[in-house]
Order: sequence, then structure tokens, then C-alpha cells
Amino acid sequence: MSPTDVWVDVPDTSVVVDLPNEAVVMISYDVSVSHITELEPEGVRVAEVSELSFRVVVDGSPYRQSATTVDDCEPLVAVASGYLVLEITRGPHNVRLQWRKRGTHVVKWAVASDVLDGFAGGRNMIVSAQHRFIWHTQPINAVSLLSVDKWEAVPGMVVRFRLLEAATVRFFYQLPMCMLTACCMFGADAAAYDEIETVLEVNGLRYRETGSYGIVEGAKKSTVQLQGSVIMNLVPGNGDRNDFLLFSGTLSSVNAFLAQVWYRSYLNWYGDDELRLKVADQGVTGFTAATTDEISVTIHIASVNDVPQLLVPTTQFFLEDQQISIFGVRVHDVDPGFPYSNSTFEIQLYVLSGVITLFTTAGVDVIEGDGVSDQIVRFRGGLRAVNAAIFELKYQPDTNFNSQQHVEQLGIRVHDFNYLDGTVTEAFKSILLEIQSRDDPVLMVPLELSTITIRGYAIQSSAGATGAAMLFARLFTMTPFGQIQFSRLSNTFSSSVSKLPEGDEPSSWIELSGPTEEVGAIVKSIVFSRAPTFYGYEVLFVRLSPLPDFSIVEDSSVQLGLHGNRSNNFFSNPIPYLYETSWTAKSISQLEGPRSGGTQVVVQGEEFPNDVALECLFGEAASPARFLSPTSVMCQAPMVDNETSQVPLKLTTNGQEFSQPFLFTYRGKFSAG
Repeated sequence: MSPTDVWVDVPDTSVVVDLPNEAVVMISYDVSVSHITELEPEGVRVAEVSELSFRVVVDGSPYRQSATTVDDCEPLVAVASGYLVLEITRGPHNVRLQWRKRGTHVVKWAVASDVLDGFAGGRNMIVSAQHRFIWHTQPINAVSLLSVDKWEAVPGMVVRFRLLEAATVRFFYQLPMCMLTACCMFGADAAAYDEIETVLEVNGLRYRETGSYGIVEGAKKSTVQLQGSVIMNLVPGNGDRNDFLLFSGTLSSVNAFLAQVWYRSYLNWYGDDELRLKVADQGVTGFTAATTDEISVTIHIASVNDVPQLLVPTTQFFLEDQQISIFGVRVHDVDPGFPYSNSTFEIQLYVLSGVITLFTTAGVDVIEGDGVSDQIVRFRGGLRAVNAAIFELKYQPDTNFNSQQHVEQLGIRVHDFNYLDGTVTEAFKSILLEIQSRDDPVLMVPLELSTITIRGYAIQSSAGATGAAMLFARLFTMTPFGQIQFSRLSNTFSSSVSKLPEGDEPSSWIELSGPTEEVGAIVKSIVFSRAPTFYGYEVLFVRLSPLPDFSIVEDSSVQLGLHGNRSNNFFSNPIPYLYETSWTAKSISQLEGPRSGGTQVVVQGEEFPNDVALECLFGEAASPARFLSPTSVMCQAPMVDNETSQVPLKLTTNGQEFSQPFLFTYRGKFSAG
């Protein structure tokens, strides 16, 4: 589309209809449109926003009720849609869809099927004649919303109707909005964002499945399309979805009706509500006076931790060695809109071959990294604070890195911690970073398909737990081309251990379940490989849970960073190595104990370190050791079955080097009861 500020027909979207009778006609359209913008020098702000508007023209007359607008703040591909309901006479009619562009920042608006995966471009217009059961409102007068954090009815958007018989009814709405911020009106710059939400309310109840929301970012005007729908089965008359009921009848009919009364709270609301019931016995007319009784029932609506919604922009394109600012990353969650929600959000961002910098760290607690030039950064805070931190994300690729070497992406993971019910929900999305190559000098590099073995990852049971307790583990790599496998072959696992995927082929994820002791022994040695490029940045995530649904979890990660230098010597990222004084174990205080476990054993020796990694191994069963002094540590013998009589007892500080063994004898019989 090339003309500016001129209404023209959208190609191939005209419909000719011939009505045999006068009818109510509903017209709808959807257009998937993309835009190409002018490239501006870095630091230069665009003075105006380019817009593309649509409208429906019937028999040469345009209708504002059908209009909608998109702008260049939308993603690469945006869908414009609209509706129009008209009562038109019998005979032939012509229906056309028109569009108009404003602004000069967008070079061209187009409907093209060669965008993205080939299915992004398309347009349609539907004209249908409705003879009955259609109620609508489509006001054209301007309205505005100024209040904050308060639900208000949209003026003119109310429909009232009555059914004469049971029916399935579809409710839908569309609300094109122009959002004008104070900073846009008065010239101030801002990094904040504003949201507007809409929802349908049917018979006094709001339905979350009809909810819609839009966001305006910074100091710019933005257009937003708010729309939603729901299909419901309704019955005629009163008594369905009301906040007040008044009915009368015989004692048996009233009790039968009360037995079918149900309650539903407002959308996303939680807290204490009260149901009041009042009954009046009219007595026998003319003989006795009326009597009344009244009771109230408190209804407690528990908080449900809704899954956060993560909004991200589409693929980012830029040149090698160029820094880019990424806008449009937002976390949306309904829970903080209510009092006492006490929600905390944890954001984790990571890239492979570059670094990222947050917009600000004010109001958040940085757990990993420092928010400036990090390959991985993790922080916590309230919803507004974390959204302010990710308002602008600056990404700087490694020197001479481009997407021909390997796929680059910005991974974003958000955890929603709800302290009211103790639950955690999460969401994950990634942004593809397409880095165009430049004419760099040719370098000789070695074959990069390789593997490393990660050893020493220890799993320690909590207090009171035994090595026989079930443990569920998930291991997965940050990138889809990073792959892991265990050093031990799966055919050596006991029958109580299960693994997915089956077999021993490398995979980007592994699920393992079995007794804690056996699972811990398996994950002590993990083989990592990555192709086609081995060098770069990688994270191995480990999630542990005592429950199969992972409702209670403990997360940890292993960070890998492998880089090359000009001498073709390749090194991993630095890993701290601890030198410790040589120590010696000479004797133990107890040589035997019951099979039920619990025997306190003191190991005597010299130069014991005061280290939390101290462990005693009774055979293959590990038991934490407590430092008493440089010459003594104490540990507790674990429980064993009736088949075990004697085991070697050894002391270790790192799980790899052990003291000389001491023979420990189990006596008696163990009884589970």
C-alpha cells in the first residue's frame, strides 16, 4: 500500500450480496498485515507513529463502527479485525473493505504470504445474514478511562435481552483503543508502562476467559485491540447467574430450589464472601402473622497462583559486533492486582555468545550476575520492579560472532512465588537473535564437535530422609543443541530406577526417578556435548523433587563457558580449586551397631578440616559428618537391611578421596514395624 492519508480498497476483499428479504447482516473481517520501516541512526527518536486504519463500506457509505487501527509499535505481523452489524433492505448490495495509512516512518504496509513461515499473510471478509437472536451495540461516540486499578463499565457497551427458550449464546466484543500517556502529552520521557484490561460481565459475573489486555510502553501513543468471546448455555427467565435471588413457593419446592443454588466468585477474585439467606413465612392469610428468619454463610475463596504471562517481541535482526536494545519484554500476572497477594517474581535471562544488561536494578534483588554485561542474570522483585528492569535489554554479541556460527537466542524464564498458598508457577519464552555476518578475515579453527564430563555433582538427603526415599530429577540444557547423557549405561541401573528418554543416546533433557541414593550415584558423572559448535556458553539445569508432579522443587544449575584463543589452546571458564591440608583418620569409637541405624560413631585422626562437605560412607550409603575438632568428627550409622552384616566405613571431604577403611559390624535384625 503506497498512498498516504487516502482511503483505498483492500484488494480482493469486496463482496456482492443479494438479499431476498430485509435482514440483519453481520460483517466481519481479518487482515494479517506486516510493515517495513525506515532505518534510523542509533540514538535518533522517531518523531511520529505510523498507523494503518481499516473500515467497511456498504453501498458506498463508510461506517465508523467497523473501524480499527494498527501502528508500527506492533510486532512484524499484526492482525487487524473488525465487525459491523446493519439492518439492510432486500436486493443487491456491495460490501468493500478499505484501508488508509498515516505517517512516514513505515515505508510500506503489505499483506504478504512470504513473511515468516509463509502462513503469516492473509485476509478475509465475511457477510452473513442473521434473522433472529442477534443483539448488539456499536456506539461511535468517544469515551475515555482515567481511573486506575478500578473496573468500570464501558459507556454504551451494554446489551440487555431475554430468552424465551434455552439457547447456546456466543458473546463477543471488540474495542479498538487509542492509549495516550501523560509523557506523550507533556513531552517527558518515561520508561514505565501502562496496561488496560477488559472483560465481559454477564448477569453480574465476570468471566476470565473473555479477558483481554493491552500495554503502552514509554513516551509514545499506541493503538490497542481489545477483544474476547465466550460461548454459554443460557436458560430463559431469572435465577441464573444473579447476585440477588427472590423466589417463593411451597416448602418442598423452595428446598428443592435451594439444593441447586451454586456460587461463583468474580474473575480472579479471592477472599471472604458472605451468602445471606432470609426466609419469610407468610402464614395463613387473615389468620396468622408472617414470621421471618435470617442466616449468613461465610464463603472463603482461596488464592490460586495463576501462571504468569510472558510477552516477548519477534526475532531481532542486527549486524555483527553491534549492540542492540530489545524492547517489548513484559511479565503480566493477574494476582498482584488484588490486596495481600504477596507475589514475588524471579526472572532469569541468558544468552549464549554475548552479554546482556538490564535497564535498571532499582527495586530488585540480583541473585546471579550484577545486571551489567552478564551472560546469565537472575533477580527477584515485585511485578512493577521486574518489568522496569527488563523495560530495555541491551545485548552485545561476542567479538566477530554471527548466527552462521550457531543459533543465538535470549532465553527468559519467570517464576511466580505466591506466598499465600506456597505455590510456584513459571513461564518460559525465547527471542531469536539473528546476527548478520561481516567480511571478517579467514581463521583456521579446529573441529569443534567434542564432549566434556562433569563429575562431582552430589545429592544430599534432607534431615530425616533415607537413601531409600524416592527422588525425581529433571536435567535439561539451556540450548536445544546442548546434549547430555550419563556416564553409566542405563542397563546397569537397578529395576527401581526409571529413565526418560529410554536408552543411552544424548538428549537435551533427561528425567530420572528412583531411590535417592541410586539417583545420586548416577548423576555424579554427566557427559555433555554440543554440535555444530562446542565453544560458547551453556547452562545445565538440575531440578529435584520428592514428588512425581514436581510441586515441591529445588533448582540448581551448572554453568559452562568454553572459549578459544589465538594459540589454539582452549579452556573452560575458571572453576575455583581448593587446596587443603592433608588429614588422616586413625580410628573409630564404635565398631558395631544395630541394623536400625542411629549409632553415633566418632572418627579420630589429625588435621580434619572444618568443612560442610565432610561425609562418612558406610559401604555405599553416605552419612553427613559433623566437625567436632581438628582431631575428631562424628557421624551416624544409616539403617540397613537384614542382608548386610559388615561394611567398610570411610571418611571423605570431596566425595572422591577417602580415608583408610574401618570395619563396622551391624548386629540384630531390622524390623520395619
